[in-house]
Amino acid sequence: MQPPMKNALLSLAVVPALFAGCGGGDGLPGDSVARVGDQPIARAQFAHWFDVATRSQSADGGAASLPDPPTYAKCVAAARTSLSKFPAGRKPVSDQELKQGCERRHRMTREQVMQFLISAQWIEQEAAEQGIQVTDAAVDVELASSRQRSFPKPAEYRKFLERSGMRGDDARFRVKIALLSSELKKRVKRGVERATDEDAAAYYSEHRDIFTQGEGRTLRIVRTEHRAAAERARDALSSGRSWEAVARRYSNDRATMNSGGLMVLIEGNHRDERVDGAVRKAVFSASRGEIEGPLKASTGHYVFEVTKISPPSHKSLDEAKANIKRFLTLTRQKQATDGFFRELGRKWKARTDCSAGFVVQDCSNAPRATEPQGTTPPSSSN
Repeated sequence: MQPPMKNALLSLAVVPALFAGCGGGDGLPGDSVARVGDQPIARAQFAHWFDVATRSQSADGGAASLPDPPTYAKCVAAARTSLSKFPAGRKPVSDQELKQGCERRHRMTREQVMQFLISAQWIEQEAAEQGIQVTDAAVDVELASSRQRSFPKPAEYRKFLERSGMRGDDARFRVKIALLSSELKKRVKRGVERATDEDAAAYYSEHRDIFTQGEGRTLRIVRTEHRAAAERARDALSSGRSWEAVARRYSNDRATMNSGGLMVLIEGNHRDERVDGAVRKAVFSASRGEIEGPLKASTGHYVFEVTKISPPSHKSLDEAKANIKRFLTLTRQKQATDGFFRELGRKWKARTDCSAGFVVQDCSNAPRATEPQGTTPPSSSN
């Protein structure tokens, strides 16, 4: 498993996929794949991040399996080598099928990289319009913290950069975008009205049932596959053996066998699927302190004893108020941030034009979502 920072740096999903919109455009500089507002995205920048993204998909981080249009010869050869590691007898795969897979991966990676670069520009330019900045010092602190968690030794970080094709400035760029996105969210959240006591009272009145808890039963159980084993377990308990010893020896319920069969059931909580319905019914009909069973159920044979009965409870408004207000405020903040990023997407998509061969749905000149997009790879060196 890759350390957290590796995953964060190699995954190109910097910002949430919350954007949508429509529009049109040409006239971009020849060395650009797109333009967001007045800011072009250079082909060289795309090529670099395309290399990073593709290396992250490669088993060894090498260039052997990088898509190499139009022939995809290296990619096909690498795929063929990978297939040779599987056991014999698999259905043969033709070079044409492997080439189609390489073309598909190339297209998906191209779209992923374009979305990453475009959304990063959206965040940077929106933050600039709102007067939001993050200092170099803040970036340094966050980057150092991430590096320390994932790469305690400097040599490990250098090896990671070499293998991934990333440069030191790439990590700073990723961290800066993440911090700007976070600051935009914070600004939106600060503008959300916090839930009041009146809001909490209204919610409580409409959802009284969720603040009520049914009768609780604390019990000990042993579950066995065969009735004979359940009978031996009951005999052992009746002769004075402890639940701890009997559960360890006879029970096949992994959740409770090492805790003396201890379990708590709440009446009315039918989402709790730890026991069969017939067992639940028997438990809530049983007397406290009596060894019951063996009871046959769809999941086995049960022996149990109810050790405690807790009466139904109900939280008052005063007891629940703080949690309700917190929940309502967080819900409002999430709705506000989701709406903000949707609007941000519509706003900046209208200002985003992409070159032929690099058009994705975040471009104003993208085809409508219901129309099939072209599958011809861009004529870059990638």
